[in-house]
Amino acid sequence: MIRGEAKDYLVFPANIDEDKYLNLALESLLRGYEGENSRDVVSFVVQPDENGEGFITMPRRYLAIRGAVTGCGYPLRIRNGWYEYAPGAIGMKCGSDAMRGIIPLQGRYTTLSNWNVPLYLRFKFEQNETSGTIIVRGRLVGQQIWTVGASGSTEGENVDYAHSDVPAPTSQVTTVNVFDEPPYQIIKPVTKGRVRMYTVDGDGNETLVAIYEPSERSPRWKRYKVPILPSPNQVTVVPVPIGGIYTAGQIETFFGGFTPLTVNADGSRTLSPSAPYSQWYQRINAEAGSGAYTYVLRLSRNTPLSGAIFRIQFEIEQSANPTIEVYDDDELTPLQTISGDSSNTTSALLECEFQSGAWSKIGLNFLT
Repeated sequence: MIRGEAKDYLVFPANIDEDKYLNLALESLLRGYEGENSRDVVSFVVQPDENGEGFITMPRRYLAIRGAVTGCGYPLRIRNGWYEYAPGAIGMKCGSDAMRGIIPLQGRYTTLSNWNVPLYLRFKFEQNETSGTIIVRGRLVGQQIWTVGASGSTEGENVDYAHSDVPAPTSQVTTVNVFDEPPYQIIKPVTKGRVRMYTVDGDGNETLVAIYEPSERSPRWKRYKVPILPSPNQVTVVPVPIGGIYTAGQIETFFGGFTPLTVNADGSRTLSPSAPYSQWYQRINAEAGSGAYTYVLRLSRNTPLSGAIFRIQFEIEQSANPTIEVYDDDELTPLQTISGDSSNTTSALLECEFQSGAWSKIGLNFLT
């Protein structure tokens, strides 16, 4: 039935725009249609947020997740706003796990992944583009970034790009400002090809964080909380919410090395996990050695997430020889000094927290 025929069977109240409401009804029906041609099977790489909890961001062409399985083939529940509170609301714990499944987040997002350190943004073009401007609106240390020009201040940074006869990767532009979180708004013109956005650190290392379609002018993507579960083919390198069954090797990858570090003479070691983490563990076995010695441990600031906890367990033989000092990166004053006892073995657990870009001691507990 065509729209003109439908009007003959419907009765509308007076002073109603019939075409307007018929169009809205048709749009609703089209969005609700889920035939074979409206579904797609895709795979997503789960990204960690600042708490080490997983999420995925939907490209514009996808409206919703209708079913999901893990990399191991296990099905996951699909939650929605009709019958469950949003993550972190009253009565609900933050994040997702294997029992709670996949949960839609409120708001819209401009990137596929997050970061929390100052980084430049670089745009690369897939096709030969004419001149244009991309407006990037974001924050640095919680403050909005503004551009001051001859006509006054404007919100965000205007990233101009000129006509290029050479497509990416040669054709690219980079922001002047750095951003320590994803932009809250990207405004771009219609382009001939896709535009990729990368973060760039001080050493020039690039990380792909977004791909914008040619017709996207103000990307606003949907995001879901998802559990980070172990995959038989890919090592997970961030802590995960409890809710799955893990091997000993996977647990060690998540939370730190269970192989102890044995010391018995003067020396030093920087404890620097290679991937972002929210919890880490290291055991130190201090032997008596051949004489008095001091061993220095330094907690690196490179990869901990905000609020990360580093736990160091000390097992010191019955001897007054060992002294172990723990420092915040290159600071000169130790966070903790612990020494051996000539009469007893010593067993203790040190907990440190990473906040505002530095490590601090939570406490030292002696174990019996």
